[in-house]
Amino acid sequence: MSAFYTVALTGRFLVAWFPRLERRRNESPWVHLVAATDPLLEPVRRAVPMRVAGSLDVTPLAVLGAVHVLTDALIGAQTGALLAAVPYAPAQEAFQALNNSQVLLCLPMWLMVVARYIGYA
Repeated sequence: MSAFYTVALTGRFLVAWFPRLERRRNESPWVHLVAATDPLLEPVRRAVPMRVAGSLDVTPLAVLGAVHVLTDALIGAQTGALLAAVPYAPAQEAFQALNNSQVLLCLPMWLMVVARYIGYA
């Protein structure tokens, strides 16, 4: 489930990054991405509106960060509560790869947010 939301939220962030795609978010194929992520994003948007430079919605990035923190707490290398309970080493490595992929996806997106903010500041 975490891998699905990592990919879906990354896609949602990229849709928000490009204004033409954001305007067409209710058309196919974006409507499926919106349908999969809106139930998770809308409560966060209502609680804390997150916009950078007036137009870029960073809610998907914030939720992706929360998913990563939860995944790291459950299967992280040092303190993962569930990782120690998995006796099969290849499964542990797969969980670690999932955790690392989330970090690799978050870092470039944060850099994109900072670049856009600096460009408008």
